[in-house]
Amino acid sequence: MAILRKRARLDSLQHVDDSTLVEIASRVAASVRALEGALIRVVAYASLRGQDPTPEIARQVLTSLYPNLPSPPCSLEAIQKATAEEFGISRESLLAHDRRPLLAFARQVAMYLARELTQETLPAIGRQFGGRNHSTVLHAHKKIAADLLVDPNVVDKVNLLRKRLDREPS
Repeated sequence: MAILRKRARLDSLQHVDDSTLVEIASRVAASVRALEGALIRVVAYASLRGQDPTPEIARQVLTSLYPNLPSPPCSLEAIQKATAEEFGISRESLLAHDRRPLLAFARQVAMYLARELTQETLPAIGRQFGGRNHSTVLHAHKKIAADLLVDPNVVDKVNLLRKRLDREPS
C-alpha cells in the first residue's frame, strides 16, 4: 500500500482512492515494478472509459492480467446479503435475535460461509451477526460442517450460495 500511495502521489492521481489501491495490492505482489504497472494499467483503463478508477475496474483489469490469482475473500456484508436473498428473508432478520428455525438455519449457514470464505476472526464474525459471541459462530460452523456430511439439502444451499458469491463482487 505504501508503494502504491507514493506512486499515486508522485503521479498526482488524487482520484484514486484507498479501496482501489487495496484491490491492486491484494492482486499484485510480484515486485514494485509489477505494482506500479498494475496501477498505471488500472488508471489508463478507467481514463479511456471516462471514469475514475474503482475497485471494480481494478478487479476487472487485473483479473485479465493475472488470471491465476485467487479471488480476494468475500466480505461479511456480501455473505449476509446473498444468504438473505437465497433464503427469502431480509438482512435485518438474518442479524436479529430471532430463533425461528428458518432464520436460525440461514444465520448458521451465513456464519459457516463467513468462517470459510473470509479471513475474519470468530469474534469479528459474531459482532457482524447481531453482536453474537465467538462460541455462537463456532457452534454454527461445526453444525453446518456436520450437516454437510449427511444432508443433501444443506449441501445444495451452501453450494448455491458459494456460486452466488463467486458471481458477486465483494
